[in-house]
Amino acid sequence: MMLRRIIAAISLSSIVLGSIAVCSFKDQENRNALDLSKAPTYSESKAKQEMAKEKNGITIAVDGNCAYKILYEKNASEELKSAVRFLAESLQQMIGCEIIETVEDGNADTDNCNYISIGNTQLSENIKTDKIEHDGYLLKVKDDNLIIKGANQSGAKNGIYDFLETKLECMFLRNDYNYIPKFPTIRLENYDEIINPSIAWRKQFQYEALQNNWYDRLKLNGTKAKDGLKEGIYAQWGTWCHTQFYFVPPEKYFDSHPEYFALINGKRCYQTKWHSSDMQTHLCLTNENVYEIVKAEMKSEIQKNPEALYWDFSIMDTPVSVCQCPECSRINTKYQSNSATIIMFINRLAKDLGKEFPNLMFSTLAYQDCINPPVGLDVEQNVVIKLCANPGSQGYSYSVGANKNSKQIKLLLESWGNIAKNIVVWDYVVDFNHLLLPFPNYDVQKANMDFYVDNNVMGVFHQGSREKGDEMADMRTYLLSRQMWDKDIDFEALMKKYIQLNYGEASPYIEEYLETMSKSYISHNKELNLYDNPSEHKYDYLSASNIAKYMQLTEKAMAAVQDDQMALEQVEKVRMCVLYAKCTESSLDIAGKKAAAEEMKIYTDKFGVTKYHEVIEIEKFYNDVFPGIIKKNKISISCVIASCILVVGLLVVIPFKIRKRKTKRLE
Repeated sequence: MMLRRIIAAISLSSIVLGSIAVCSFKDQENRNALDLSKAPTYSESKAKQEMAKEKNGITIAVDGNCAYKILYEKNASEELKSAVRFLAESLQQMIGCEIIETVEDGNADTDNCNYISIGNTQLSENIKTDKIEHDGYLLKVKDDNLIIKGANQSGAKNGIYDFLETKLECMFLRNDYNYIPKFPTIRLENYDEIINPSIAWRKQFQYEALQNNWYDRLKLNGTKAKDGLKEGIYAQWGTWCHTQFYFVPPEKYFDSHPEYFALINGKRCYQTKWHSSDMQTHLCLTNENVYEIVKAEMKSEIQKNPEALYWDFSIMDTPVSVCQCPECSRINTKYQSNSATIIMFINRLAKDLGKEFPNLMFSTLAYQDCINPPVGLDVEQNVVIKLCANPGSQGYSYSVGANKNSKQIKLLLESWGNIAKNIVVWDYVVDFNHLLLPFPNYDVQKANMDFYVDNNVMGVFHQGSREKGDEMADMRTYLLSRQMWDKDIDFEALMKKYIQLNYGEASPYIEEYLETMSKSYISHNKELNLYDNPSEHKYDYLSASNIAKYMQLTEKAMAAVQDDQMALEQVEKVRMCVLYAKCTESSLDIAGKKAAAEEMKIYTDKFGVTKYHEVIEIEKFYNDVFPGIIKKNKISISCVIASCILVVGLLVVIPFKIRKRKTKRLE
């Protein structure tokens, strides 16, 4: 009897606390949970049969024999030549033939051989490219030759990779693995298509995207690798962001010209206290000398780097208010936003430098104190606004604005879209505090794409992790890249095919894992943001019961691919993140957490994971953070035991005192 009373008391407390948490969730518009059961299952054998069917087009190969050669344009860039070689090697592997010859334009026997023509060659020179936009391409069958041609070589390169994926069922799953199906017979339609990207400038900021030129196969034109492919730069940008002090460095100018820098609380400064930290400030953007210095410096940089298309002048990475001098304050007050002075500044730069460099674009950041658009002030046609979706939302699309953060970005994007013709959305697609934490945002970006295009978004910068091995980094990189290229892609079919090819026989368990996570998250209408902590989701997708299910599913997934080493490693990466969720879950299961940490350490060592947080090493998690979690759990258990003893005492003492009083009254 006493034990049942204790259990009832504890259970009642849990129900009350849970009810309070659930009632605090907002009643917001729902989105559909991920449901991969409705997506078609990919079958290579069926695709092989379909590829071999007679069609009203051309026949590239029959029973492992290929009569086509590849013709590529003269003076091709190394990137285009590399894509041509990749096409030849992929077709050889696909068809099963010994070699497919590649020929530079000018050396082709077009009378006695058919070609796959790449770029501007003698076979395609009369085909117009005026309907091709950005780095898109055309795909056309002409005189039994297959033509892949862009308005430039980048378009032709993209055409190779897109043709392999969309027409020949290839899939570039990871930086170290390309799926190439076996099609000994290839028959194609008579294509006559223009394929343009949905987003003109596309960058997935992710460690994995930079390795082995994967970004090329993903058609990410905003990425370019350097230094042995270990470090990435922002392709096409001469300067990227936070550049005010790059053009007017405080160490050069402040001592002699403090008036060039922001007036904050009555004092000119280039840094100031923000809470307890030293933070950079801003320039005084109404000072004429500042404008002349920036214009001269930017012109000099443009002349040094003539290939760059975009040039940025933007605020530093600071939350500090903009300059408060009378003239800056007057302008910002007039246009009802602290972005007014920098918009007027960048507009002027774009007009002046645009006369000499008419093909260039000039950009600035809508961020921190300058995130709101000015009212009644338009942005020049050759100016790009980079809108930072901070904190943004990874749980709900900006197109609907179904929760607080997504609504904020929706309104900002619509407002900027009313005054600017060119916008880059800077979004954050991982949890920066917990890089290994499961983060169910794989499908939400699909709903953003139409909204982006309708509001003058010409570029998307998905900021993932610069570190190796964050949560499902390969799949997230792949899916986001394909959506930027084609906003109308069948997302569920694409995701299901990826899971099948990447996880093999374990794919049903991975699908169930992702669907369970998505359904649980959506049913509670919570925010999902870049600085979330696991405890914020202890009643939805990171509940102890859900994590227990994830543990079971990944155990089954690993068992299903024990004889497939490549698939097993991919499942182990998923398991590693589930173990991280177990280590950080809101429960008092100390033994389970310790076992999870030991197993997780095996995988983080195996896969070379260096950080668990955007800037904090993984060793700190094992040496400090995790022991701290266990210590708190032990304290919590002690408190629970003490509470139980108190409850027991109350349940024993109070009835005893009541009986004693009754006895006295009877006497």
